Amino acid sequence: MTVMMNAEENRFDDVDTQIRYMTDSDGSQLMVKSKQTYLDEFRDFIRMIKLVGGMLSCILALIGILNFINAVVTGIISRKREMAMMNAVGMTGGQLKKMLMWEGVHYAVFTAVCSLVIGLLLDNVVVKSITSQLFFFTYHLTVLPMIISVPVLLALSAVIPSIAYKAICRESVVDRLREN
Repeated sequence: MTVMMNAEENRFDDVDTQIRYMTDSDGSQLMVKSKQTYLDEFRDFIRMIKLVGGMLSCILALIGILNFINAVVTGIISRKREMAMMNAVGMTGGQLKKMLMWEGVHYAVFTAVCSLVIGLLLDNVVVKSITSQLFFFTYHLTVLPMIISVPVLLALSAVIPSIAYKAICRESVVDRLREN
């Protein structure tokens, strides 16, 4: 059997005290669950979801960073001969590094813009339609992860091409031109 009681906001503590007095007596088999009990349980559930979601986000971020590094390094290695030709006709190593760095920054900006647009679309179409049907959810869009990750992505896109270029420049221009 279940009994539900409503109390005015300013009388909640009084009603809760009276109910607990009646149910805490010896031999009482009644169990009391108040609104606060459910709120505490729900907070624990939210903490667990945040922990799992945070861990998944970290794993996906690591995979994304490794994928970005792989794509940039592979692109530079595959263009090794092209860069050697640019060196041969007078482009300096600093200019090539700067060019590669700006290519990486363009990729990072394009990625950030696409992520923001796709995220907002998914937010408005999918997430809001699901959360509007569930009365116990309150939802708000959080852009803090995006604000944190964009500078990190920009820094990586500036540093990684420079490191990769230094690695391929260990050979002379002539040796790089001879490679197929």
